[in-house]
Amino acid sequence: MKGLFLHSLLATIVLLLLAAPAAAQEPEGEFLICYPNAPGSARSAGPIMSRFGQFLSDQTGRSLRARYFNALAPGEAWLKDHNPSEGIVSLAVFLRWQRQPGLEAIAHAERGGSSEERYRLLVRRDAAFKTLTDLKTLKRPARIWSAHLDDPRFATNVVFGGKLRVKDVRHAKRVVPAFAGGRIRIVSTTRALSVLRRLQRGQDYKGEPVDAVLVDATVWRGLQQLKRYKGVFRVLYTSPVLPTPPVVRFRSGDVKGSQALAKVLFGMKSLTEGAAIMKSIQVSAFTPPQAKRLAELVKLYEAKVE
Repeated sequence: MKGLFLHSLLATIVLLLLAAPAAAQEPEGEFLICYPNAPGSARSAGPIMSRFGQFLSDQTGRSLRARYFNALAPGEAWLKDHNPSEGIVSLAVFLRWQRQPGLEAIAHAERGGSSEERYRLLVRRDAAFKTLTDLKTLKRPARIWSAHLDDPRFATNVVFGGKLRVKDVRHAKRVVPAFAGGRIRIVSTTRALSVLRRLQRGQDYKGEPVDAVLVDATVWRGLQQLKRYKGVFRVLYTSPVLPTPPVVRFRSGDVKGSQALAKVLFGMKSLTEGAAIMKSIQVSAFTPPQAKRLAELVKLYEAKVE
């Protein structure tokens, strides 16, 4: 009887030991950052994503792993097999993913000390173009180079307010058709300064004319500090004021958990480790969501392209 009791006790202990790690280990959540044409790569961003995920895990008490994609296609492919709870996405991606997988803004990632973004379309000082619609007078589709206009619906409806319709978008050697009757080709690039130099000289770049270059507020501020570009370019068009990248809750994310995470982000810059991570991902602060403005932009984005 004593031997049978000991055998039973040992068996119970073994079962408890085997079950303990599984019970103690919480399911790992994922935090997705998807910002097409942003610097770096998913691989090079690995170390800072590890730090960011660990910081969020420590501060929220949840197990979170941060993942980074600076191209849309890999991000969407990843989403087919993963269910992130939260993330940071570009405004264009936020509008694109409204229906599927479905997003709710819980904050904004402030950039350069501002929670607002304005894009500027630059042409040469001596260009014949006087208004935005003058770009449609060329015998060929005008070429607008940018890192921010890969989504033709975002470009047409949101950035250009319906004044320019995108014909197609060129990514490297691949040209993707957009809207029938469009008169503009968007050429996707991450090399803004290289393209601006070609615009300054009136030269083609990678086999395409450079008629205009659209830059964000960060690049625009930088250009103001470079003497070589002073008086070289003229702003042909300035976009409406737009929100900076939203921090989002995915449909699969827990509402209360996301609200708690947002509070962590709001106070992140006051912590030494948090401030260092924010500097690495080029975020100056996290601010409350601009819900009303985002709702207006969703309607604008989804409107029929006339």
